[in-house]
Amino acid sequence: MHGGLWNLVANSLRQRLTPPTLQGRVSSATMFVAAGGNCVGALLGGLLAARFGITAPYWVGLVVAIGVSAATWRVFNRDAVARASADEPPVEQRPAPVP
Repeated sequence: MHGGLWNLVANSLRQRLTPPTLQGRVSSATMFVAAGGNCVGALLGGLLAARFGITAPYWVGLVVAIGVSAATWRVFNRDAVARASADEPPVEQRPAPVP
């Protein structure tokens, strides 16, 4: 549930703040980091489980999630989202039609 809500909020905010000409690049960079993080997390989780038991990755994940939440709390607050929503979305520049 958390992953689905996070994707919804983060993607909506990212698309709102990114100019249309850069949305593909920003989206692909985000997916690259997410996929790489999933691979590294799977490796570290396997090592933790092998060394300390099957519940160790869950406890470490809880601590990391709390740390990330505390570190990003100021970035994703109501005021920042309200400011992003209050601005007009960027208008894509299109070339004038050729007669």
